[in-house]
Amino acid sequence: MHFFITKFFELTKMPENFMITKLSASEIKYLFREELESFFKKNYHINPAANVSDELLTVKQVSKFLSLAIPTVYSLVQRSGIPFMKQGKRLYFSKQELIEWVKKGKEQKT
Repeated sequence: MHFFITKFFELTKMPENFMITKLSASEIKYLFREELESFFKKNYHINPAANVSDELLTVKQVSKFLSLAIPTVYSLVQRSGIPFMKQGKRLYFSKQELIEWVKKGKEQKT
């Protein structure tokens, strides 16, 4: 966390001993969170809010979502042709990653 705070002050050209005295702790946290989100969106193209609502899908749900047969989904997993996560013997798929994967395939065809 110290790294991010140091980077924040370097990027904003604010001295490290800068003090805000008329804001409550919750207001400071809110402002800091907003600045961090802005920093990461600008410099790393990350949208922290996007991952909050990301849904995990099962093989059956992926099959229905992508209109693929269940054996096709397993085949794609075996060839690492589709983004997936494995927890023990269970497979999970990020809905957001699947959408990006489909879009990426569409871009490559055009």
